[in-house]
Amino acid sequence: MEYVFMLVVLFAAELIYFRIARKYGIVDVPNGRSSHNQPTLRGGGVIYWLAAAIYFALNPSEETAWIFLGLTAIAAVSFLDDVSEVRQKIRLIFQLLSITCAFIAIGIFGRYPWWAIGLGYFLLVGILNAYNFMDGINGMTGLCSLVILSSLQYVNLYISPFVNPDLIWYPMLASVVFLFFNFRKKAKCFAGDVGSISIGFWVVVLLLRLMIETQNLIWIGFLLVYGVENCGTISHRIVRHENITQPHRLHFFQILVNECHLPHLGVSTAYALVQLLCSVLIIRLYPSMGWGIFFILAGILTATYFLKFKLMKMTNSPQLMNNLCKQAAMNCQSAHDLANIANSTAAGDLYSSPDTENIDTDTYIAPATELAHPQSCATHDASYPQAGASKTKPASAKPQPSTAASSAAYTPQPAAKNPALSHLGETEPAESIAHPHKDDIFLLTNPDRPNHPNHP
Repeated sequence: MEYVFMLVVLFAAELIYFRIARKYGIVDVPNGRSSHNQPTLRGGGVIYWLAAAIYFALNPSEETAWIFLGLTAIAAVSFLDDVSEVRQKIRLIFQLLSITCAFIAIGIFGRYPWWAIGLGYFLLVGILNAYNFMDGINGMTGLCSLVILSSLQYVNLYISPFVNPDLIWYPMLASVVFLFFNFRKKAKCFAGDVGSISIGFWVVVLLLRLMIETQNLIWIGFLLVYGVENCGTISHRIVRHENITQPHRLHFFQILVNECHLPHLGVSTAYALVQLLCSVLIIRLYPSMGWGIFFILAGILTATYFLKFKLMKMTNSPQLMNNLCKQAAMNCQSAHDLANIANSTAAGDLYSSPDTENIDTDTYIAPATELAHPQSCATHDASYPQAGASKTKPASAKPQPSTAASSAAYTPQPAAKNPALSHLGETEPAESIAHPHKDDIFLLTNPDRPNHPNHP
């Protein structure tokens, strides 16, 4: 009965938070890196902090006080990051402070050498951020957290008791409530950093307690799927000479969803089931196989991860390149900036794929050659679909390469007055009129336009 009451309380609290989020505009707006296509409430994962607050209010002790203090600190800075961006250094400082609180609660200091404690800080910060990195599609954080917590609870109840069972039941109940709103084709809310980091911290504390209690590190296998995914992706980005602290779209699950067009819920479920299988095999086979089962599973997952590169090559990805163009368009501040980006983009026609769920706006992204050379827009205007028509270019239409002759022959058209913008006293560029789809890009790159998503 206690747990049913908790479900009701957490459910009501989530609905109250939705009202607050709508009032203050705590919304995740799609951009070129997003895997969703409509504004969605952010910060629904605050339910994890609330579940922790209720637990620690009902079970006060010095240990629980330190854990709750650490969770509150990391949840607070993460929530601020959801509302308005917080500097990376600030987030790192709060993560270190929270881990320090967890170390004090569990009794790490004075029990292990300094180098082991330093390694612990490094690994736990990595796990926290890995948890955040994986929160990219509907259902991923909620389902995987539920699987990890269930594995921990099984060990706690039937193998080696290490914590009060409610310390695991409460985040499991919070995951169920969160999944009710998130595990949908069109999610009602996202976890946000406050959700992914909070539940990540909770999982870290539980794993740490279990490993110290049993004097065995094998339980880190409960995070095996997240670990292989993040290690592989970070290595991939390092090879590409990318800044690993910046957002990206190179996770395996992002390729599956954004480029292969697999459904969010299917991919999230697959990840959760794979982690469940790994956890079950570790629990059952570790007594007889030792660490061998861990390395076998890690090897299989690593081999599976390498399929990502084959998929990227197969998609080759006009769609991937198109997403990059969309991201650039969304981030530009003017049409002039957009033209500069187009000039630096490899020439070729890039088209939006029909019926894809990762398209952030229902706009056509003009080929780079068209953006760089407006005259080619006029030349090929008849070949391109009109607004509201199919976005697939006919097979017979081939892009005309830009030449010096064609450039010289091109005569700029005088700027035409756009009736829709007459109240602004502005004129529309001639090249935008020559190609009907360039209005979409022009609107995206000019927040002052009335049809822009961020226009007041």
